[in-house]
Amino acid sequence: MIEPFAFCNCISLSSVTIPKSMTLIAKYAFGSCSSISSIAIPESVRYIASDAFSDCAALACITVAEGNRVYDSRESCNAIIETASNKLVSGCAATVIPSSVTEIGWNAFDGHAGLSCIAIPEGVKEIGLYAFQDCAALSSIFIPASVIRIGLWAFSGCTSLVSITVAEDNKIYDSREGCNAIIETASNKLVIGCTTTSIPASVVALGTGAFQCCTTLTSIAIPEGVTEIGSHAFSGCTGLASAVIPKSVTRIGCCAFLGCRRLAGIDVPDSVAEIGCDAFKDCGGQGIL
Repeated sequence: MIEPFAFCNCISLSSVTIPKSMTLIAKYAFGSCSSISSIAIPESVRYIASDAFSDCAALACITVAEGNRVYDSRESCNAIIETASNKLVSGCAATVIPSSVTEIGWNAFDGHAGLSCIAIPEGVKEIGLYAFQDCAALSSIFIPASVIRIGLWAFSGCTSLVSITVAEDNKIYDSREGCNAIIETASNKLVIGCTTTSIPASVVALGTGAFQCCTTLTSIAIPEGVTEIGSHAFSGCTGLASAVIPKSVTRIGCCAFLGCRRLAGIDVPDSVAEIGCDAFKDCGGQGIL
């Protein structure tokens, strides 16, 4: 077993040989090993934690031994796939997601700063929590019609993201009016946005972490009709200098604007009946007006 955090933050570690007797790679075992460029999984490994290779920014080559009974790297995809479930559990900047993959797991690409583009194939049904978190170079995403579930913070911290499109025949999500966002169709809740998002007038809620850590976002127009700004909706948006809360809003969630250091002042209308803890903590200047 490779213990949790065993090589965490070993920034000078450029290569690693996993013994053929190893059966388990635990939580964040190689986390933030920013110089590792390749990893080979032997056939003995039976369990790999979802974040075992998170924040390995230089990782470009992933292979799994052909005799491994639990995982594979089919079609030379440069990824680790759980064979029985067709879930991609760990990828890298060079990953090409095979068409047979049905799920992108938790933390699968977390912290892979060199990932600039990725094609999510038709057939993927679920994108897990933190799946593409902190992929700072990722500039565009296309959500195919097959996707029925997107986890919280799946694209949080993707600071270069400027284009978000959902397939027109997706029955769960949409990107109506070319809004550069992902909207949950049935609830009219915006669940993922980016620096170029234009919130449509039909949106009634901004979901948990919708714009979290979107550091390049400088201003946002929240339309009349939005009733809720979810927890962490704009937390970590350090460039946000202007935001207007419409009179339709009745609830502002916990940490909604946490750490918006450039947000010097914000008017909270009388319609707001609930403000969650730390909603405006560490905002700059004048704070709540």
